[in-house]
Amino acid sequence: MIETLIVPVLTKYELLYRMLKSIDYPIENIVIINNGDGIIDLPDMSGNVHLIDLPHNIGVAASWNLGIKVTPLSRNWLIANFDVMFPEGALAKLAEVAKDNKIVFGDCWPEWSCFVVGWQVIDKIGFFDENCHPAYCEDNIAAFRAKANEIELEQSHIRIHHDNSSSIADTRYAEQNKNTFDFNVAYAQQVIDSGDPTPVPIKLSRLRNQAWT
Repeated sequence: MIETLIVPVLTKYELLYRMLKSIDYPIENIVIINNGDGIIDLPDMSGNVHLIDLPHNIGVAASWNLGIKVTPLSRNWLIANFDVMFPEGALAKLAEVAKDNKIVFGDCWPEWSCFVVGWQVIDKIGFFDENCHPAYCEDNIAAFRAKANEIELEQSHIRIHHDNSSSIADTRYAEQNKNTFDFNVAYAQQVIDSGDPTPVPIKLSRLRNQAWT
């Protein structure tokens, strides 16, 4: 069973609607984190759909964390980019392989564009690193921490459609990403090279300096 679907979105809301329309499997909670300035008009759909409109883009890792924190009793979370689309039957197959103690990736690229993470994983490795702000490299650090804690990372053959990098296809964010991407790469490499999987405290100055406006 997939208990919660978490979807952050920043721009190109038509792709979010496309993704929602592709859902063909019951999901207990759907949490949409709206980091952008658009107004989301949710279609009628079964299940509990929770829309969280934010006054500022909190970033990918913080959005994933927020989705988990507002549904803490879920056994697992399917975390997906807003620009994915689920082929017929894909969600049912993901529900079959979801486990409390591992991360399972859908068959798309990048692999962290659609994955299921169990509650025991988060409990053991901690929440996603929000110092990777607002996007990119949070997945590298999560993979490092998972492997250091002997958490299984399973690549499935469940095909998922993904339009890659839709957020930075928006010219408003493409230039800003050029400034923040290298800082995130350097930070992630520093964490990995340290060999220490202990979560790093969030620095407010980093969030301020790397904000996309």
